[in-house]
Amino acid sequence: MARVSKYKLRDDVLDKLFGLFFEIIGNQDDRKEFNEIINGVFSYNERIVFAKRIAIIYLLLKNIDFHNICMALNVSSATVAKFKLLIEDKNDGLIKAFDNIIIRDKTKEIIDDFFNTIFAPGKYGVNWKIAWERKRESERKKQFGI
Repeated sequence: MARVSKYKLRDDVLDKLFGLFFEIIGNQDDRKEFNEIINGVFSYNERIVFAKRIAIIYLLLKNIDFHNICMALNVSSATVAKFKLLIEDKNDGLIKAFDNIIIRDKTKEIIDDFFNTIFAPGKYGVNWKIAWERKRESERKKQFGI
């Protein structure tokens, strides 16, 4: 965990810092430019920590099982439980940020299921190897969320 100074910042200074943080990181349209900024500001370990935290929240909102989240992301169950409590505290801003992504993923999942049904393994004219791979990939995504 990162160490934060015991000397607290004034609220107005903290507000300005978060505003600057958003302007630098949040307003990036180009993924390459975003990665350059993130790589310049955060260390490798910090980037991994942030990515795992975001992934944990995302998977919890998709109702993926605790154990599967722990296995997929190599995190402890205590870490997952901490973020489950954070979500249960009705942190609406956090949940709103993930809603569009989850809706898009559910739509994609429905379409994948539809194609897996139409082009199922064992049907005439379907490449069985590709169909089985597609079906296993779809089941893995349902179980682990990613």
